[in-house]
Amino acid sequence: MQAHAMRWSSLLTAGFAGLWLYTVYSRRSAIGRAIGIIKLAFSILEQNMYLLVISFSTLYLFLAFTFIWILQFERLFLRGTMTGISGHRMWILQGDSWPLGAYFIMVYLWTFGVVSGIQRASISAVTSQWYFHRHDQPRTPPKAATEAALWHALSASFGTICASSLFSLLTRLPLLVVPRRIAGTITLAAYMFLSAPLVNLTSPLTLTYAAIFSVNLKTAARIMDAQPRLKPGKHWQPYRTAKMVLSAARATTALGLGLAAWIQAARRSGTNSSLYGYLVGMIAGTIGWTIVGCVEGLVSVLVDACFVSWIVDADNTAAGRTHCQEANTVFGALPASARGLGALQV
Repeated sequence: MQAHAMRWSSLLTAGFAGLWLYTVYSRRSAIGRAIGIIKLAFSILEQNMYLLVISFSTLYLFLAFTFIWILQFERLFLRGTMTGISGHRMWILQGDSWPLGAYFIMVYLWTFGVVSGIQRASISAVTSQWYFHRHDQPRTPPKAATEAALWHALSASFGTICASSLFSLLTRLPLLVVPRRIAGTITLAAYMFLSAPLVNLTSPLTLTYAAIFSVNLKTAARIMDAQPRLKPGKHWQPYRTAKMVLSAARATTALGLGLAAWIQAARRSGTNSSLYGYLVGMIAGTIGWTIVGCVEGLVSVLVDACFVSWIVDADNTAAGRTHCQEANTVFGALPASARGLGALQV
């Protein structure tokens, strides 16, 4: 049974690999610039290593909150009575346990969004400081810039972060469970009562802009909605391809760890049962997905923040003269004549 399952699962992974290869081939013109975007993000990380501290601290904080939440959530199922039905004793939950359970889940998801938003706001602020002020004298130490960005996220931007997380939760979750017509009605109502489209109000790039320039969420959504560089085109495709490469690296690593652990556990178990191999593979894949995701999430936010900083920089400076020539090259792909107008070096 184990061998047959592994053979069929290999076909599934081969299908995913073929899909990724097709996607890469269809976007082959943007692959080089996407790799350049990722290299730029790592160069920013190299000069601001305290961002790793924020990223892993966020992971540890969320894991600690998860354990506390589980201890509280499991007590909901202890609220009930033992009842005999047809000669069998059954545990019947109290009626108010179900609304409390839904409330606990909503709080958990909202907290996850808030913690992720604090991480995004802090990293975005540090990235914008590096982008616009890395040549200033005297230079701001990376530790001081990181502490200031974190404090700003926990104070001035905290309400914006909570609002963004709440809007994302209240809009995306119902759209997944309600019928399509009701979902369309919700979207139409959002267009009527909000001047910015709903997709921009809940976009991570909107929160990134709001955190960098200290504006409210509605203003940031309006500005990002009017930005032509966010429309599909030569600026958008390399950015999306870079995000796709990061997601593919995370998924491939987690899948590889899971399959390798599954194979080794199946060979060493010495039994005919495949449950042990499944459990070991799932645990290894989950660990790989979490740890690699911590770094992938950090680099992804760096890409977002650098993209937003370049958009604002390109709008407010003369053609070709931006604060970061490398960002101008990988995002803007300006011709050689425009690049020689005095763009600043990284």
